[in-house]
Amino acid sequence: LNTTEYDYFRDEISRRLVDRLDDIRRESGFPLALDIGSGSGHIHRAICEEESFEGIGGIGGVRKLVQMDFCEASLLRDVNAKRDVPGGERCDTYRLTANEEEELPFPDGTFDLVMSSVALHQVNDLPKLFKEVKRVLKDDGCFLFAMVG
Repeated sequence: LNTTEYDYFRDEISRRLVDRLDDIRRESGFPLALDIGSGSGHIHRAICEEESFEGIGGIGGVRKLVQMDFCEASLLRDVNAKRDVPGGERCDTYRLTANEEEELPFPDGTFDLVMSSVALHQVNDLPKLFKEVKRVLKDDGCFLFAMVG
């Protein structure tokens, strides 16, 4: 399976999802974010396309994004191909192979923002994942996702 054949779709949905961040007013933006089911980094590329309104970080004020996916090959696809992310200096990233079906490997209240683009349809127990997302979000954090279907 050549996953690059579907990049146009995942990139477009990710851009539309990330665009919503500019509609949310949060004084410091969303400095630390988590992308669940990140694949090859569609949300990261979308965040890096422009600077935040405040001029710090990428869109939405995201300065660091943890990209999490259960499939290491997808997660590292573009890293292994040495593809640079245009504007990548706006938002640092860390890639983590982990299973979103299990407890998320982060302390309570870690993230300002949790996002997922076209990946949650693969999760078998959404209520459990949503509880985990609530746990790892800060009290004033935000959860944005887009699903197929």
